[in-house]
Amino acid sequence: MLLTHFHVDHSGSTAAVQGISRAKTWCHSADAPYVEGTEDIPSVYKAGISGNFLFLFQGIVEDVCDYPPARVHYPFEDGEILPVLGGLKVFHAPGHTPGSACYLWLDRGVLFSGDAVVNQYLFPTLSEVGYCWDFGLAGRSAAGLIDALEHEDVRIVCTGHGPVITERAKERLLKMRDRLRKRGRA
Repeated sequence: MLLTHFHVDHSGSTAAVQGISRAKTWCHSADAPYVEGTEDIPSVYKAGISGNFLFLFQGIVEDVCDYPPARVHYPFEDGEILPVLGGLKVFHAPGHTPGSACYLWLDRGVLFSGDAVVNQYLFPTLSEVGYCWDFGLAGRSAAGLIDALEHEDVRIVCTGHGPVITERAKERLLKMRDRLRKRGRA
């Protein structure tokens, strides 16, 4: 299992899958302690309207976010090539979580962006501010990620939320980067 980050909607079933299979888990070293349960998960009530709104539902959100710890067999760092699918290149994109990671399937030009880039508003963008560990860093990381991808073969983007981007994927990412910089978020 390749985890993009520790949030419950992306890694909450890791222990259950490990319990019924022999699946090994890969995760960025900065998020591994949260997946393994050795560090407390940071509050989802960081800042912004979304974070303040979620505070009203604190008990419900905390119950949903409480999931069993799971072993991370292979913690990794930025730039590593994972021996999966003929090679997945890791791009560390902190901000959504400390260890948010994206994977580029080198042989196919497919980017798995997790929540570093989402496709919720008919164009690639950032996750909502209330769900980010550090929203400012998320914007800078997304722009840096896209800078690094400018010289890579990116044909498809599988985002953490929203439809897969199958047309003009790299062009759309470059436009996202430009929007972030124009708005002072990167």
